[in-house]
Amino acid sequence: MMHHVIAALLVLCSASFVQAQTPHTDQRRTITVTGEASMDVQPDKAEIRIGVVTEGMDITKIKADNDRRVRAIFDALQRIGIAKKDIATTQLQISPVYEYTSGKRNLVKYQMQNAVTITLTKLDNVETVINEAVASGGNTLDQLTFLRTNSEQLRDSLQIEAARNARTRADALAGALGAKVLRPISISSNTHDYGNNFIVRGARSLNADAMQSTPVSGGTLDLSASVNVIFEIE
Repeated sequence: MMHHVIAALLVLCSASFVQAQTPHTDQRRTITVTGEASMDVQPDKAEIRIGVVTEGMDITKIKADNDRRVRAIFDALQRIGIAKKDIATTQLQISPVYEYTSGKRNLVKYQMQNAVTITLTKLDNVETVINEAVASGGNTLDQLTFLRTNSEQLRDSLQIEAARNARTRADALAGALGAKVLRPISISSNTHDYGNNFIVRGARSLNADAMQSTPVSGGTLDLSASVNVIFEIE
């Protein structure tokens, strides 16, 4: 008799374990939508990365030449009213350059790179800054970026607008099918900035005359946000 009781208890425990391990399936009815919002804004800030590259076999000479030209750039920028706090060194490097012939490494030259990033809040000064920097000895223009200082606040407002758009779309779709939208179950969002980050590669032959004939425009910045929402419906 005791054997039968033990066997029955084992079967009951096994059944309970299987039931506990069975994954719970969400039986709620849902609808998934994506809300979107976007705006075009005028940039109000620019960052220019410009510098000097010097090359040669004598490290002392290429450093002296590089230092002289970078100091001339700093002086020129301050003459046209750019504050020291808006000029920052963002690259400083001296490195050997090798070539490989018949499996052997041969030293070709040394190269020094010194680049500064200039931050401007008056976009009318972009062309002047580039021209003055090049005229003073700058020979690399690596990047020109147009920005919006309050972009974070704009993204926040776009996310709110995108969330409202998601609810509007959900109501329209559910209503067309005779359903009613309830509370959101899941929310995820994304923001995007498009354009106005200009990367100039291989710019090693800049000269003042060429840059003076090249107009620069900040255009507009395209900010957008999307919100993916899963709503419960009935």
